[in-house]
Amino acid sequence: MLKLLHSILKRIFADCLGLMHKLSRNNRGNQRRCLIFLLNLRKTVDQQINRYCADYYENKHPKHYLWREHSRYLFDAVNPGERVLDIGCGASQYPQWLAEKVQSVTCVDNRAIRVDLARKHNQRENVFYERMDVTTELPAGRFDVAICSHVLEHLDDPVMFLQTLAEKVPRIVVKVPLDDSDWIKLVKKDLGMFWMDDTDHRREYSEALLREHLEAGGWRIEEMIRGYDLRVKAVSQVTAGSANKVLSSSSVEAG
Repeated sequence: MLKLLHSILKRIFADCLGLMHKLSRNNRGNQRRCLIFLLNLRKTVDQQINRYCADYYENKHPKHYLWREHSRYLFDAVNPGERVLDIGCGASQYPQWLAEKVQSVTCVDNRAIRVDLARKHNQRENVFYERMDVTTELPAGRFDVAICSHVLEHLDDPVMFLQTLAEKVPRIVVKVPLDDSDWIKLVKKDLGMFWMDDTDHRREYSEALLREHLEAGGWRIEEMIRGYDLRVKAVSQVTAGSANKVLSSSSVEAG
């Protein structure tokens, strides 16, 4: 029955698309309306694909479990034996991979359902999960590096968050979505549609905007790479300054 339904829907869909193209030919107004319709339809289809993937893979999304290259930059950016703070972890798989390399990974997210799901699939004794709103608090303890993978675009005030983080952690690894990562985004912008990857995004980033936010937040960029997203390694100006003051005081006392 399901196979027959798929066949019928496929035929109807193809016929409707063909008719739409005929009716819109040589009429820019109709072409624009058809474009908007198809782009919205694509969004609906993408949402359903995500839904079916969650069901089929038992809530382990392929983006995080099959597409390991998506998190390769994060794995390569941390050093053996480090204490890692992963902010906005969701139910991602990469903390499990990081745990093979580092001393510990403390993962925080403000969504209880994501934290519970991550704990359910946790297979490492050195990976820890906490439910927490990082715009109001950060976990206790010391960390060598913080990971913010696709987090800043969700925050109302990323600069204030970065300033707070710069007082706690000496290094940061950031990934954010690019505002021009594919041509479909540019078409949506041109048509006046919502164009970002997620309806919860407050913004998506250019190199200039990310640099502006990081520098205003007290970070010095060491590396910025464009790929399917924008990736950065940076060091805290705040913790570096504090460390230098301590060294200077020690030198004076020794002298």
